[in-house]
Amino acid sequence: MTVEALTALGEQVRSSQVIMPNHQSGSFVGDDTDNHDFIFKGRGKSVLNFQVDNAPNQTLSWALYGMHEVGGAVGDPGTFPIDNDTGLADTKIDEGFMGYTFPFYLLRLSFAVTPTDNPLETVSVYVDLTVGI
Repeated sequence: MTVEALTALGEQVRSSQVIMPNHQSGSFVGDDTDNHDFIFKGRGKSVLNFQVDNAPNQTLSWALYGMHEVGGAVGDPGTFPIDNDTGLADTKIDEGFMGYTFPFYLLRLSFAVTPTDNPLETVSVYVDLTVGI
């Protein structure tokens, strides 16, 4: 048998941070088919909810990943897919997950077809992290 060692990741949180809810928001203009990646800290929370207001006139794809490094990227060894789906044009997406405690998360949003709104519409993102009961 060979015993291997684990080392602490750079991101450690105090217990007081774990119990405090964490609410964040962001946005981008729906005018391209680029990946729009939102990276945020998990801070020891086991309940993750996100909402996306997809105002543009095209279907929006989303994918959620858990990461072990703040600089992680899709395809890296420490980045793991959690779930993915799509949201129709001009709708609101509301997703919730329990039991994950990654130090970091990446929420990737993208359009397969460039929106053609005139004037341009904005995609709004809301992330809520809390401690499970």
